[in-house]
Amino acid sequence: GTGSAGYYTNATLTSTQYGDALVAAWASGVYHQSLLVDPMSLTGLGVSQTTYNGYPQLAASLMIGEFVNTMSASASPMTFPCQGATGLPYENGGGETPTAPGVTGAFGTPVSIVGNPSDVIRISSGSMIDLANSASVPLQALDSSTDPNHVLPAYVGVVYPTSPLTANTQYSVTISGTVNGTPFSRNFTFTTGSTVG
Repeated sequence: GTGSAGYYTNATLTSTQYGDALVAAWASGVYHQSLLVDPMSLTGLGVSQTTYNGYPQLAASLMIGEFVNTMSASASPMTFPCQGATGLPYENGGGETPTAPGVTGAFGTPVSIVGNPSDVIRISSGSMIDLANSASVPLQALDSSTDPNHVLPAYVGVVYPTSPLTANTQYSVTISGTVNGTPFSRNFTFTTGSTVG
């Protein structure tokens, strides 16, 4: 599979700034985030620098392949982010293609649920709480059976806030569903940083 992102600017970014922006975009995308945790043994990054409407453009593609079944049944599925993750983008600017259901602009940090390539993940419920003010965050849940864009593979599910989160804030997440018909539940916290994806 592949994932890509492009950045257009009238100022030249350093290689590190471009790289950070690309990873933030992938980490904050409903359909791209799971690429970062796919059960793969090979990963490659391709970069192309051109111009777009007279501005410098950097486009990158993440190439992944060779599925590996390394998760035990008790570990599957895994989540990204996971317990204690920090510095995550608090917002995706809404530039992901295709557009995720329920999103009309910027949205918050998604949570991917990823199993082994032979697994079937179904999401039955998800909740996210902003721990700074005990506020519930409205979420959308998707898996391959509910994805109208038909992008998510059967071994991936995702829950995501339909509006941006707050920077530098801790969130509690609870997700329930099934993996191959067997119930699972995950509960953990993560903290956003000051990055927009």
